Amino acid sequence: MTKQMLCWKCGGKVSVAAEMVGSSVGCPHCAASIDVPGELFGAPMASTATSRSQAGASKSPAGAFVLNFLFWGAGYVYLGRMWGLWILIPFCLLSGIGCLAMMESGPPPYTPGEAALWNLPGVALAFHAHNMAKQASQ
Repeated sequence: MTKQMLCWKCGGKVSVAAEMVGSSVGCPHCAASIDVPGELFGAPMASTATSRSQAGASKSPAGAFVLNFLFWGAGYVYLGRMWGLWILIPFCLLSGIGCLAMMESGPPPYTPGEAALWNLPGVALAFHAHNMAKQASQ
C-alpha cells in the first residue's frame, strides 16, 4: 500500500510505501530527507509529551540553584515541576508585604544576623533544585 505525503521543504508530493514507516526517504523534487510517520498508515500518534526526567535533562543545575535561592520555588518551575508554584506564589506575596513594611520610616525591625538566618531556607531549596537538575541530566 502506498500513500502520498507532502515534503516539509518544497511541498511536493512524495509517494511512500507502508514498509518505509520509521525510515527516511528523499524528496524527488528537492532531495530533502523526509521521515515517514506511522500515523500516515493509521498507527497511533506518537506522544510528544516528555517524561519528568527528560523535562529537566537540558536544564542548568546552576540556573536552578540561582532561581531557587532568589525566588523560592522558581527553580522547581524552571525544571518543569509545577508544584514549585505552591512555594513561589506565597513567597512573592510575602516578599511584597515585607517590601511595603520596609518603606516605613525608622530603623529596620530586625538585626543583620536575623536577615542572614532568613536566607537559610533559600540555600536549602537552592541545593535541592541543583541536585534535582543534576540527577535529571544523568
